[in-house]
Amino acid sequence: MYPGPNMQDALTAYAHGLTLGRRVLTASTEYDLRVAPYVGYRDSAFVAPSGLRDLIIRVNRHVGDVRP
Repeated sequence: MYPGPNMQDALTAYAHGLTLGRRVLTASTEYDLRVAPYVGYRDSAFVAPSGLRDLIIRVNRHVGDVRP
């Protein structure tokens, strides 16, 4: 099952420029995404207009502990 348009709308509301299904590191240059072992990618400096902090992107494949 693939995420629908509602999931993309939610992602866009908080993390403009990221698109579901695209490669994380090429999806947007607006974020300082770094490898977060066992999770995916993380921008610890992220702050959304709503006050949400710490952008974490979980991926469906193992990510090593160095930037690819």
